[in-house]
Amino acid sequence: MRKVIDTNYLKSPELTEYLSKPDNHVVITDLVMMETLRGGDLESVCRQLEPLTQHPKQVIVLKTTHAVAGLRKRRRRGLQRRRIHREETQGFAAWCEKLDLARKGDKELVKQFTAKCERASADLRELAKGQETYAANLAEHARHYSEAELKILRKNEPITPEY
Repeated sequence: MRKVIDTNYLKSPELTEYLSKPDNHVVITDLVMMETLRGGDLESVCRQLEPLTQHPKQVIVLKTTHAVAGLRKRRRRGLQRRRIHREETQGFAAWCEKLDLARKGDKELVKQFTAKCERASADLRELAKGQETYAANLAEHARHYSEAELKILRKNEPITPEY
């Protein structure tokens, strides 16, 4: 079984119980990792990721949101598989080991960890900045449609020939 998890579930004791069954897998997104890393505190990140580091072979890492958004839907078969970042999924156990070595004081790995945390914080700031103008952008685009067309779009109805 697979579960897509968020940062709240990452902190939940139920996650450890779920991962105790070897057939269960968790799916993590780039946003979960960004939210976890944004604080930059190595001890805190290690604590939050501890259930995953104890079961790294049960972790599936998705491609970035940007990369997934660009996947073509021309065929439904294999879309779920194409969302998985194979290299990061296979390398998750090694990444956990590096995280542990950084926790133990490896200066180069601490430097890499700090850089990764800074990138995560910057990416989250960019996302938040984009949300500030989101409603205004929607309103601007809505002005190009009639009320009847907007109704069709909002209800996700098929577009009729007269529109």
